Amino acid sequence: MTTILTDCIVILLPLALVVFVALVWSKRDSRVNEEDFTSWENAIKVAATVLPIIFASVVGRLMSEATHWRLEHGDTVGSLEQLMGSRTVGGTITTLFQFQSWNLITLVLLAVWALSPLGDPIATANVEAKTRLRTEQNEHYLLRQQREEPTGLYTTVVSMPEKSKLDTMDLWGNVKIPYLDSVNRPDWKDVPQNLSTDGYSSLVGVPLSHINHINPNTSDSFTLESSYIQLQCNEIVTKTSLDGSTEDILNGHMLDDAYSDFGGLGRIYSLPNGTWHGFPRDSEASWSLGINRFVDPLWFGGNRTNRTEFKETSKSSRASDLHRPNLFTNENGIEAGPTGLIIQATCKHQYTLQPELFFTGYCDITQRYVESRVNCTWLKGNQQICAVTAQRPSQQPHALDAITPLSFPVIFRGVSKELPRTTGGTISYQTEPSLYHLADPSLKAMGGGELRFLENVTKMDLGIRLGQLLNTYLQLTQMPQNMYGGAADGSTLDPNITVIAENTENVVLFGVSNGWAGLCLVSCVAMLMAGVLSVAIAHWARSPEILGYVSTVLRDSRHIELPEGSYQLTASELSERMAKERIRYGVIRNEKGEDLCIGVGREEVTGGITKKRAN
Repeated sequence: MTTILTDCIVILLPLALVVFVALVWSKRDSRVNEEDFTSWENAIKVAATVLPIIFASVVGRLMSEATHWRLEHGDTVGSLEQLMGSRTVGGTITTLFQFQSWNLITLVLLAVWALSPLGDPIATANVEAKTRLRTEQNEHYLLRQQREEPTGLYTTVVSMPEKSKLDTMDLWGNVKIPYLDSVNRPDWKDVPQNLSTDGYSSLVGVPLSHINHINPNTSDSFTLESSYIQLQCNEIVTKTSLDGSTEDILNGHMLDDAYSDFGGLGRIYSLPNGTWHGFPRDSEASWSLGINRFVDPLWFGGNRTNRTEFKETSKSSRASDLHRPNLFTNENGIEAGPTGLIIQATCKHQYTLQPELFFTGYCDITQRYVESRVNCTWLKGNQQICAVTAQRPSQQPHALDAITPLSFPVIFRGVSKELPRTTGGTISYQTEPSLYHLADPSLKAMGGGELRFLENVTKMDLGIRLGQLLNTYLQLTQMPQNMYGGAADGSTLDPNITVIAENTENVVLFGVSNGWAGLCLVSCVAMLMAGVLSVAIAHWARSPEILGYVSTVLRDSRHIELPEGSYQLTASELSERMAKERIRYGVIRNEKGEDLCIGVGREEVTGGITKKRAN
C-alpha cells in the first residue's frame, strides 16, 4: 500500500507542476488586473518553493530504486556507491570526489541535478506586472449626415447648466469634440484641459462603443475622426426700429419644391446661387436661417436629370452618401464657391409690440474634418471619463471644405424649418434658449431684464455659438439610437460610419521570463520522467529493498537471530519489526565473557571498542 501511494505521489505532483508552469507561460504578455496578478504571483512563489523539494525527493527515490535494481542484476561496488550517494545534489558532488568516479554515469547524474530549479528568488525576479503602450488596428467612428427628428433633446441640451456645457462629455457620456484651433497645421496640437464652453464644436459628443477595459483606474487612448460645421461671421447688423433692412428676406417655397422633387414628384425647381433660401420667421419662430449656395441637382438626380442613373445609384452602396458631403470624397475638379449663411432674429417680449431689437448676422460656412486623440479613464462601477487631449486636421480624403451638410437642399430644408421651431413662438424674451446661447452660453441673461439681449453679440461669438447650435442639432438628428446611450455594450454603430485606425492604450501585462519558464518546464518534465522511471524500476525489481536502511547490517550479522521469514521482508519492513531491538557495534562476547570478534550484535553482549582494540 505504501509503495502504491508513493508511486502516485511521484507521478501526480510532477504532472501538476508541469501543467502549472505551462499555464503560467501561456499567460505571458496577456492583460491582467492587479487582483488576478497577485493571486498568480502568490501561487508561483509557493510552487517555486516546493518545486526543488519535490524534485529532490523524486530524483532521490529514482537513485535508490536504480541502485536496488542494479544490485539485483549485479554491478560494481563503485557504481552502486555512486548511485546510492547521488540521492541529493550535495551527495552527488561528495561521492564524485570521494570515489573519483569520472564516467558516463557521472555526466548523467550531474545533468539531472543541474535541472533542479533554484526556487523562489528566481521566480520573483522573473515574474512581474508590466505596463505597456499597446497599439492595435481598430475602428474610427465617423459622423455621417442623415436626418431624423431630435424631438425635445435639442432644447434639453441647449438649456442645461453651464457646468454640464463645460464638461468634456455630454449628458449621455459621449465625448465632445473641440474646435480645432489651427486648421492649416498638419501636426498634432494639445487641447487645453480647461476649455470654455466656446471651445467645443457641439454641445453633444460622439458616441463611443465597445471600448475594451479591465481594471478601474486604467486608461485607454485612441484616435477618432469627425467633422463639424465652422462659421466665420463677417458682419452683424442690429436695428431697434422697423425699416426695409429688417424685413425677412428668406424664401422657403424653393426649398419645398426641391424637397418635393426628391420625393418623387419630378417637380422642376430653381435654387439660384446668391439668393437667400430658407424659412422666414413666423408665429412659430422668432429667428430664421438661410443659405445662398447649394449642390447642383444633377449630383443626386434632381430636376429630372439622370433619373435612370439616380434610381440605380440609390440601390447601390452610394445611396447612403446621397445628400452628404461624402458624395464628393473621390471627385476631382469640383468647383465649389464660398457659401454664406444668414441668421435673422428678433428680441421681442410681447405679442402686441414691435421687437426691441432686429438682429441679422452674415457668416461664411465651411466643413472641418479633424482627427482627435481621445483618452478614457475607467473608474469603479464601470464609469468612464473621456476627453480629447490633442487634435490635428484629418489625414483622410474628404470633400471640399466648402461643401457642408447644409449644401444639400433636403438637409437644409429640415434644419431651416425645424431648428428655429424647437421652442416656438414669436416671443424670444426669456423663452428662446438658442438665442440666449448666442449671447451667453451660461444662459444667465435668460433670467435677467435685458430686452435687447442680442445687442452685444460679437462676430466671433456668433460664429462659435451658432456653429455649436447647428452641429448640436445635426448630431442629434444623425444617430439617436446610439447618441443617447454613451458607451453601452448594446450600442451598435452603422458600419458605413467607421474606418480602420490605430487604437493606443496603456495596458497591464503579465510578464514572464521565457528563460525562467522554459527552465522550470524542462525541470518539471525531467522530474515527471524521473518519477515514472522510478515507479517502473520499483516494480521491475523482484528482490526486497535492502540498501539505505540500518536493518541491512542485521542481515549480514551472524550474531543476531532474525525472525522467521525475514529474508522475504524489505529493509523498511525488517526495521519496523525489529524497531525496539538494541544493537551495538563493538566486541562481541560469549556466555563466559570472552571476546570473540568485532561486529554488530545485541547491546547486552557487545562491549565497547577501545582505542587499543581498534588498532
